[in-house]
Amino acid sequence: MEVTVAIAESQGLIEKDVSGRYVLVPDRPSQILAENTPQESPEDQGEALSDAAVEADLAALVQASTSSTQFAILGQLVSDGEVNPNTMSRVSSELGIHPQEAEARLGKVVEGFKAQAISTFHQAGIEDADEFISWAQQHRPEDFKAAMRNHGVERSTRGYQPLVQEYLSTIADRDPEAILEAQLGSGITATKQGSTVILTIPGVGQVDYKTAVRERLITVRGS
Repeated sequence: MEVTVAIAESQGLIEKDVSGRYVLVPDRPSQILAENTPQESPEDQGEALSDAAVEADLAALVQASTSSTQFAILGQLVSDGEVNPNTMSRVSSELGIHPQEAEARLGKVVEGFKAQAISTFHQAGIEDADEFISWAQQHRPEDFKAAMRNHGVERSTRGYQPLVQEYLSTIADRDPEAILEAQLGSGITATKQGSTVILTIPGVGQVDYKTAVRERLITVRGS
């Protein structure tokens, strides 16, 4: 594509020198390229593990191992909850370290991901993470596995959010007494009408528990 002098000047690619001649503006093409390159938003960036040393171990593992080994590790952890001996042998060989050291380092990374997930559950209002995990594995096993894979591949805990929301919104189905006895907030009361827990919320009126959670009318601290 041809670019006229007028266009080049308007875009800052060229300028006149003291003699009135057009000259190239140093680094301007690079500046334009940088300005027009889409920037990665914070939401697209991975969530770092809370322990910097473990994050460094993860980076070293990723750098030294093949993609097939990395996906084998993740797949086995998601499906079986552990890495099989053959894969651990590959990890040890690719990292060039003793098998026991490889297992220890990988174990720390796995625990780092678990801690990050549990922290996410707690922040969302789930007090008993083990109970939530058991519920998800029993009632939404494939969705939970998909969230775990996304956590490992995309370095994001966002995949757990729909499961957390469903878990919190169904507390009344699993344990209605827990809602009836809970401190739901100033002036909020709970009663049971048939099999449904109904909340009376000041300024809102009566609404069933699931709707209140879905519409964020209450803050839930779940079991």
